[in-house]
Amino acid sequence: MGACAISGGPYVDHPEAHNGADSTLPVDLYIPGCPPHPYTILEGLLGFLGRATSRAERLVSVAMAAEDVRQENVQHGMARAEDAVRFLGADLGGGQTTKRPDGS
Repeated sequence: MGACAISGGPYVDHPEAHNGADSTLPVDLYIPGCPPHPYTILEGLLGFLGRATSRAERLVSVAMAAEDVRQENVQHGMARAEDAVRFLGADLGGGQTTKRPDGS
């Protein structure tokens, strides 16, 4: 995973880089990048596992997973923001202030 592991990167021909991992052990999957983008890693793993049959399907799978994570983060973030507003006793738009958890 990454340019240095695939080809040696900027350390090509250095004795300890061995010009990539495939010169010393068998490699089944190459994931390019420096560093590899998380979606590139997901796409490579999904393709390797055979979960998606074509590149287009893998891209759709990765996009759907990313959207699910984004939605979860938004919902979690909104809940935390509402808790913070309640704790501070701020007006939530209803014209009335709420009490903090300690009752004050």
